[in-house]
Amino acid sequence: MTTVYPDDIDTFVDKIDKDGETPGSPLMAADCNDLQDAVAAIETALGVNPQGLSADLATRLARCLSPHGNLDFTTSAKLDIASGAVTPTQNWHTVDTESSAATDDLDTIVASELTDGFVLFLRQFNSARVVTLKHDTGNINCPGGVDIVFSDTTQVVILIYDSTLTKWLATVSPANAALINKVNTFAAEQVFSKAQRRAYTSVAVNTTLDATHDVVDVDASGAARTITLPTASGINGRVYLIRKLDSSANTVTIDGYSSETINGAATKVLSTQYATAEIISDGANWIVA
Repeated sequence: MTTVYPDDIDTFVDKIDKDGETPGSPLMAADCNDLQDAVAAIETALGVNPQGLSADLATRLARCLSPHGNLDFTTSAKLDIASGAVTPTQNWHTVDTESSAATDDLDTIVASELTDGFVLFLRQFNSARVVTLKHDTGNINCPGGVDIVFSDTTQVVILIYDSTLTKWLATVSPANAALINKVNTFAAEQVFSKAQRRAYTSVAVNTTLDATHDVVDVDASGAARTITLPTASGINGRVYLIRKLDSSANTVTIDGYSSETINGAATKVLSTQYATAEIISDGANWIVA
């Protein structure tokens, strides 16, 4: 007979205690064949020899599917960058810098199962430690050729592995990309008009800028102030608009990170009220627009 899963699957008792037969009657070859057909039908329905790290197919499916059939990944696991690389073990991970450094670059994603279409979700583990996904330094390809900088733990990057290119293709929603890269990225240029509202900060003390700053008014009425820029590396296209707010004779000095320069000089000085400088990272140093 042809066995159809699951309607025609009989139990062992069905085979030896059929209606009209003596209970416990001998099991016939045809009965064994029916049971074998049932096993083959189950294999056909579920996929012959379903593989995976889980002990059984039900457990494997439960790791990625909710009872309603929706994607439901297992709890995210933390990956620490080591020499610019991480090795994911599942679809959903947080990423931290090597040895808890303040900043770190992620160049390469290593995986034991690099199959075409493998999907990976990444988010920053600690908002105080900045991770930058580097475009085309290793095997990661970022949209528009722009590095992706994680600036807080609420932002998620989705990567899909392309076996033909041997690259992880990063994708983010336009709004999320604009938040990650702040301004002047491919996403910000496409999504927001020049009339967009920009983040505004007013300071009256020496301040080191970070990803949360954008337009910065500096009050130097109490003393000369120094505004220190972050490293230009990995944030090419980042823009800061800095203005001296007060009318005092005290100056506002904009200082590049470490030995990085501003238009070739170590600093840029604002000495008059409302003097303004728009500072842009070129990926290695800073330029004044």
